[in-house]
Amino acid sequence: MLSELMHSEPVLLRQRAKRLSKITGNKYLSRRDAAKPLHTKELFVQSIKTPWILLFTEPIALLMALYMAVIYAILYVGL
Repeated sequence: MLSELMHSEPVLLRQRAKRLSKITGNKYLSRRDAAKPLHTKELFVQSIKTPWILLFTEPIALLMALYMAVIYAILYVGL
């Protein structure tokens, strides 16, 4: 599950492809982008959904989030 979420194309490669496209005039796209171009709405929904999926499917992420919540609560109540 986690590998599917993290399988997205890195931002740096997209920026490099955009820069190379501008310099050379050729169109540089990854296989994934060529097959299915990114739409702003889909990208936004995926960006919002991914952390929540990670939080509820990975026990260590959930435990760390709960731990940090308790620590912040203690700090703010103590002041």
